[in-house]
Amino acid sequence: MRRSEGLLGFFMPWLTSILFIAIDYFNPSWFFRKRFCLGISGLEWRLRCHDFFDLLFLLLPLLIVVLVAWGLRRWKKLDGLSAFAFTALFGLPGTLAFFLMLSIAMSGEVPRGFGEDFFLVVLFIYVITLIGVAGGALAPSHVPVEEETHDEGKSYADEVR
Repeated sequence: MRRSEGLLGFFMPWLTSILFIAIDYFNPSWFFRKRFCLGISGLEWRLRCHDFFDLLFLLLPLLIVVLVAWGLRRWKKLDGLSAFAFTALFGLPGTLAFFLMLSIAMSGEVPRGFGEDFFLVVLFIYVITLIGVAGGALAPSHVPVEEETHDEGKSYADEVR
């Protein structure tokens, strides 16, 4: 086990959680709905516009996690399978640690009990993180290029003939 893969598995849910909290705090979907959806006259299309921006900013953290996992795989030469395995192993404790630290920081004391909503949020963040890391782990890190087709004198049409 490389240390960076274990740390990635523990801290990747923190990135996902921070992104969701930032989106909830800044509410960019409201900003874009106010700017773009008010000009639509039909009620059905206006509601579709609202749903589009809600879904867009719900999937944005997933896309960012995919890009971060893919970038770490590409530039730090991280193994995709072990990064996913360590995220599956350490992701749930990482998510719990993040939300415990957040609740202690907000209330100033250790929480005495957790409700169903807390566990649903933790499970949602954990699953979104797993999907994102799996997407980044499965994405190709590079595309092999055939040198013969990229010579200066040849074109693709010449190669086909």
